[in-house]
Amino acid sequence: SKTGLPANILLYSLAIDPKSPTTLYLGVFLSTTGGPLIYKSTNSGLSWSPSGTGLPSAQGVFDLAIDPKTPSNLFAAVVVAINANGSVIANGGVFKSVDSGGSWQDTTAGIAPVLSTYAGTQYGNITYAGTLTLCSPSQFLISASNLAIDANTPSTLFAIVDGFVLRTT
Repeated sequence: SKTGLPANILLYSLAIDPKSPTTLYLGVFLSTTGGPLIYKSTNSGLSWSPSGTGLPSAQGVFDLAIDPKTPSNLFAAVVVAINANGSVIANGGVFKSVDSGGSWQDTTAGIAPVLSTYAGTQYGNITYAGTLTLCSPSQFLISASNLAIDANTPSTLFAIVDGFVLRTT
């Protein structure tokens, strides 16, 4: 059901609480920035309510992951928002909620690039290049796309951020 969901969204990711399967989380992609990026249902998807306090005014959530042992811990892979001129409106990254989606905090703030230099042409005519001294974390870690939690050790999270696999314990 789309009760509680706006009409102008694309549905991108879905996560189900393993200990309470009637609780669902939906990550969406918006045509414009500023709206809620995550919705929550506690009645098997019959109705939805926004669940994104603390997320940036970005454009979407590509992936959601739930800690299988402590389902109140969730992670969201947030995609950067860029305007028509190519300027960053809102950084993305990996955000965490410890209260079942009630509020979210940026977990990638302050993480430096793994490599001292980075150049990539995989995005068509866009090339990113910089060094640790020129490329601050807020400019570097701007978009996350996939998440995975180690089922045996849920404190270990893997994330793809700007084409790099990051691991945290």
